[in-house]
Amino acid sequence: MKIAFDFDGVLHLSVDKPETNGQVHPEWHKINNEKNKLDQKLEPNQIIIDLIKYFHKKNYEIFIISHNKKLKKIQDNFLKRVGLRDIIPDTNIASGQINKCNQIKLFCADILFDDSTNVLKDIKSECPKTILYRVKNKGETNFGNYEIYYDPYKYGIDFDYNECSDMKQKDNIDYEYYLKIGDNTWKHIIPTNYDIVKYCNNKNMENISKIQKSYQEQINLITYNVCWEATSGKKFATFCSNSGKNICRENIINFIKDCKFDFLGIQEGDISFFNDLNSKINFNYKYSKSGPAYSGLFYNQNKFNNIKSVRSEISNGRPWVACKFSSIKTNNEYIIISTHMPHGYTDIENKLKTIIDECNNGGIIIDENTNLIIMGDFNLDIRGINKKPNGIELYAVNRKYNMKTCCSKKLIANNGSHKNDFDHILFNRKNFNHNGCAESLNRSGNLIKSIYKKLPMSDHLAKAATLEIKI
Repeated sequence: MKIAFDFDGVLHLSVDKPETNGQVHPEWHKINNEKNKLDQKLEPNQIIIDLIKYFHKKNYEIFIISHNKKLKKIQDNFLKRVGLRDIIPDTNIASGQINKCNQIKLFCADILFDDSTNVLKDIKSECPKTILYRVKNKGETNFGNYEIYYDPYKYGIDFDYNECSDMKQKDNIDYEYYLKIGDNTWKHIIPTNYDIVKYCNNKNMENISKIQKSYQEQINLITYNVCWEATSGKKFATFCSNSGKNICRENIINFIKDCKFDFLGIQEGDISFFNDLNSKINFNYKYSKSGPAYSGLFYNQNKFNNIKSVRSEISNGRPWVACKFSSIKTNNEYIIISTHMPHGYTDIENKLKTIIDECNNGGIIIDENTNLIIMGDFNLDIRGINKKPNGIELYAVNRKYNMKTCCSKKLIANNGSHKNDFDHILFNRKNFNHNGCAESLNRSGNLIKSIYKKLPMSDHLAKAATLEIKI
């Protein structure tokens, strides 16, 4: 999950009372205006600071989105002073003359905390999928605290769930998710392997009841053609060799290690590369081999069980691997396929139908109700092309945006020479009711350390997506 915060009136409380439009401004006139001391005078909003640290422990990604023009001059020292410097890197901070909704889209933020009702109103209109919280202004009761402003899904994170006491303890119950069922009344949802749900009304327990379960689950995916020539170093030695080391292979592995994902599809790797990579990320993986080529699918075995796998090829040298998974937490089942398509074809629907038919013949049953994801190097820009194999409507992540991920023979991740949108993540539109952001990861600083943005790696960029399912 990705959560964004405004700066003035949210991270710090040294602000004037709001204007009629709800906008607040820092009390610069009351603060010693020496530039190197501004950060020392700002009063931290400890409620929000503690909340950010709580999110960080849950591995959520934190962003700052602010109109404060002076933020770049004071952010480093202020964040150090409140213990957030290592939690919020510079690549996760946007400030100055920016459009907040556009920035929310760029950061792929799921939630925003802001104090301006005017800003929140605009974002509600322009970014209707964003959950919004309003931080209370100066002059209000509980100045600096927060309240729900808008929740398009009527579910999200109950930040105060620890304050609701349990009448009956059960091991491993996670009360993080909830549904809103009335004013200040929330129905707390637990994993589907439990049947006890608690109700909190104004943070006080009313009763415990069995209910028909509802659950939201997000999965994070990456697909990456790692380039056999780069990982082996046998063809691109000019770019990849340094003192006898294959730095392309090393950079690719370190890049993947620093990404956050549940499933990773790899094209053009080999067993040696898979094993080296897995020594860093400690996932399980399945793979398929066709001729000299491999396709792999890595998965987090702490979150998902692999039920069955099918391996085959589209043509010689173009393997694919399909796996059926069960979520340990929710029992939701997913079928995920990592594939490498050939060059020079246009019949994408028939190619996908072939894969699905072979899965069905191999015991992985796929129909229009399946939680199906197909990702990989398609060697084709498939946006706008009909993709309904066997009646299953497959939706291409970033369908409306041209995420150019292929192919730079200079093997520099950010050199701007990627001209084609060949790498894709497809999902069954019927079942996934919300897709999060998709990014060209090497080019974006959102999910990775910026150090990898210009290092020699693959001739492709990695593509990522967060998909959400509601049962």
